[in-house]
Amino acid sequence: MPDISDARYTSNGIEQQGFVQQSDIFMDSCVVEIPDSYTLMDQLHNITPFDRLHRVFGDGYSFKYIRCSTSVTNGNVSVYKVSAPNVAIADPALTDIFLRMHQEHVFLQNYDITMDCLNISSRAIVKEFLLDNGISSKDILDDENKVGANCISWFTEEDEIRIRNKLYNKFVQLLESGEVRNQLTSKLSELVMPTSQQFGETLVACRNEGLMRLELTVHSPELKEVEWNTNLIVNTLEFLHNCRTFATSYEKQWMALVDQIHNKHTLCIYFHKEHSLGYCHWFNKTTKKKQGIAKKLKKNEDMMTVVSNLTFNGHPTVLLTYATSSGPLESEVVLRRDITNITIVPSQRNSFWPVASRERQQHTFAEMGLINYRGIHIDWLTAQQAREKVRLSTLSIVSDNTDGLGIDDLLADISNIELDDLEPTYLRENTDLKPARYKVAYNILHVGDEFLVSYYFLYTFRGLPFYYLDISMIHNEIVSSTHILIKVLASSPFGECIASVIGQPNQEVVLKVTRIHNRIIHTERI
Repeated sequence: MPDISDARYTSNGIEQQGFVQQSDIFMDSCVVEIPDSYTLMDQLHNITPFDRLHRVFGDGYSFKYIRCSTSVTNGNVSVYKVSAPNVAIADPALTDIFLRMHQEHVFLQNYDITMDCLNISSRAIVKEFLLDNGISSKDILDDENKVGANCISWFTEEDEIRIRNKLYNKFVQLLESGEVRNQLTSKLSELVMPTSQQFGETLVACRNEGLMRLELTVHSPELKEVEWNTNLIVNTLEFLHNCRTFATSYEKQWMALVDQIHNKHTLCIYFHKEHSLGYCHWFNKTTKKKQGIAKKLKKNEDMMTVVSNLTFNGHPTVLLTYATSSGPLESEVVLRRDITNITIVPSQRNSFWPVASRERQQHTFAEMGLINYRGIHIDWLTAQQAREKVRLSTLSIVSDNTDGLGIDDLLADISNIELDDLEPTYLRENTDLKPARYKVAYNILHVGDEFLVSYYFLYTFRGLPFYYLDISMIHNEIVSSTHILIKVLASSPFGECIASVIGQPNQEVVLKVTRIHNRIIHTERI
């Protein structure tokens, strides 16, 4: 199968020393906490924690609930990640934001400062350099199984503040893609239609030497001065100035990837009753990240046309057809294109019909290094082709036997992928929902309670979204036959837990109450 974990992206580069600053220093994200007492006050006023965060940070920032925890200074808190729109660390607006944080009782745990650099290296090379230059092995994060061979993190201290230093090949990250909640995704569109103009300019500036990103996480309860942050990251870059690096163009890195997957089988899984498919072009066996698309087709979209358009020239595609996402397997065939043509990859909107537009695209895939090499020719459709939903090539069946192709591991991973736009199989229609029958969860549940959730409804009550749940209590591993109806605010930690399981293959889920504080319930899946 098309495993790229052993791709050597530095192999055809020109050896250098150190990395060269290419971008400004900017804040990438931060992690904040909100005491549960203020979350409860917000609920009483029909305000969500995200409203509070928006008051602090304003437009352009995104927020994600992470977990609940106990803070030394603030007691029980809810923790959120705030993603910033690449704000320069010297921007005066940051000072205003962090002043508002205290006024709104939002407290900082840590923040990331980032710099993009020319030249690339590998985890093995950087690790050797770190060990030779005073960094202890215990301070180097042992996470290769999560981040792969082109990323490394190590810990240092500055003024008694703990710093996590992270160095990774940003171009390779875009090639490998993958997200925490959905590992079968594509980030290739970012190369030609970057979401940030600033990042787009950096991508272009680094295409002949390669792009390495240096990211420092500062574990401080307050934003340090601009000079302190600047000196911190500049000194880290200076520390690395004797590290072996390589000026390696995007084109050469792309060719290194293609060399790994040349003539390997790609994999497509189709669920015909749901009219949905998952297609994997390549994957990293170490990190489990996969380049491809998982999505429900529209009624007027032909499955074989989509498969044809996603298939590489000269590369066989294994097509497995299931009745539903829970099985059974109905057929398996190996397909191959009959004629040579481009291969599409998803757009930013994860579309099967991405359109090339010079008005919106800054560059073509070839200009950004993804040249036509060994039959792999990445591009997007013309507007007319997309409108007509054209099939780029007919497909012929090469074999109906997939034994010995080594697809089992990849198949197991893709089978568990949540399909985008696929209606959750157990988020029931709420047209006949009777909200008055549902009790508030904190009046029913207690710490330690275990219960089975069978039905889920999402319903807006007084302007706020709630999950309405049909649960059965569990005592001594025996599920009660009595059904209890409860409701929980969608933005609460309990609601976030429910949101994380909706859309997964199993209809029922067992949860346990781990903590209740100020009427806020925290649960975990068991």
